[in-house]
Amino acid sequence: MNRGGRAEPGISIGGGVVGNTFIGDGNRVGDVTAGGAPPDRQEVLDLVAALRTEIAAKAPATPGQDSALEVVDDLAEEMRADEPSGEVADHLMGKLTKKLVGALAVSTNVAELAEKIASVIRG
Repeated sequence: MNRGGRAEPGISIGGGVVGNTFIGDGNRVGDVTAGGAPPDRQEVLDLVAALRTEIAAKAPATPGQDSALEVVDDLAEEMRADEPSGEVADHLMGKLTKKLVGALAVSTNVAELAEKIASVIRG
């Protein structure tokens, strides 16, 4: 700064800040989600039901079919809960994606339905 023609030590910062700002030491900031709407439960349940139908339509001996159906049922149960957890639903979609390999993933409908469910859950 300049006072009376004499420079004084200091720092001058200009400009604007958008968003949260934190001053001080030891601040802890958690995840913040702004403007995100919760997933449409009925839409997810409808997609999960369609996915279950597609997976169940595979030959009974299709590898991974039973375990994939278990995860689909767990996802449906989570979405029917009074307060479904987005974290749990996202975790179950991750598990399901790993199970939808090989013969189960051959169906375009299975892959498309799984992707739609994931996009609705993740917003």
